[in-house]
Amino acid sequence: RQAEGRLLLHKAIETAARLDALPLLLRANPAACLEPDEHQELPLHLAIRRKLALETIELLVATRPQACAVPDRDGLLPLQLAIRHAAPPKAIEAILSASPGDVCARPDRHGSLPLHDAIVFKSSSDVVSLLLAAHPAAAAVACAVGGQGQPMLPLDLALQRGAGRKVTEAIYLAADPAAKAAAEQGEEEEAVLPLNWLMLYQH
Repeated sequence: RQAEGRLLLHKAIETAARLDALPLLLRANPAACLEPDEHQELPLHLAIRRKLALETIELLVATRPQACAVPDRDGLLPLQLAIRHAAPPKAIEAILSASPGDVCARPDRHGSLPLHDAIVFKSSSDVVSLLLAAHPAAAAVACAVGGQGQPMLPLDLALQRGAGRKVTEAIYLAADPAAKAAAEQGEEEEAVLPLNWLMLYQH
């Protein structure tokens, strides 16, 4: 351990220097993945904040999956942090697969679920689909973003924030079982669903 509570692993990630040495550091001390620095940040938190390569995120998660259940200094789990820092879908998937089963149902201190964060921080439709697959009921949970203003359902939030059609459609289908059933049967090609009217009206 170096001065100020940092391990070599923390220092390597924080400075993004000699990342090629990470496998060696992790083999020598895999428990370092669960050691917080002086700011109560795990190596995984630091790697997400620094937007390090997918391989680095996957390596940290694989070495100690338990890190995905540890909140950072702001009370955010790695999944929430990854969404807010625009981690790629593969990184989100790796973190999600190692996170507690109810992670997508856990609100932050303002009541936002990971799905709400994904909309606000303009995640891709791939990320939104991953979150909905893990917790479809999130599509029906209203939230006041940042603890301010009126609570909004994810679909309303997506429309307000100008989310792309794929994101909006994924949320709509998750929130409306009848629409999802119609889409799965291909009936949406023969009938105009409410979302189609809404999207047409917007554009």
